[in-house]
Amino acid sequence: MRLYVESLLVGCYSLFMSFLILNSFRYNSQILNAFIIGFTKHFLAGVSGIHKCYCANKLGRKCTHHFDITKLIIESVFEGILFALPFTLLLLARYAIVDKNSLYIMFFLIGSLLHISFEILGIHQKFCVNYCNQ
Repeated sequence: MRLYVESLLVGCYSLFMSFLILNSFRYNSQILNAFIIGFTKHFLAGVSGIHKCYCANKLGRKCTHHFDITKLIIESVFEGILFALPFTLLLLARYAIVDKNSLYIMFFLIGSLLHISFEILGIHQKFCVNYCNQ
């Protein structure tokens, strides 16, 4: 049940980021928009301390993370790519440019499904162990 609640929250956070980006900095490329949303989502979570709280909660212990801007930027680029790939596949499946409301739904689903996938594959666990032991 916890996984679904977390995924719902991540989906809402992705929806918020998509609303913020698409209404503030709309670029001509929808794929670039997807990358920027993924990048910004991860970057702001790192800067704000969400990662640290999440990992401490996940591992059940204090997280002794030392902030590293370079590593956060690299991770955020990776997250941006991870957002752009399924977004591109969804665009190709639809064969057309989608309207704004569909974009918001797509970003909510991408954020939620990536979170569920990373949990099932154990990627979040590895991230948190590495993140908290720096």
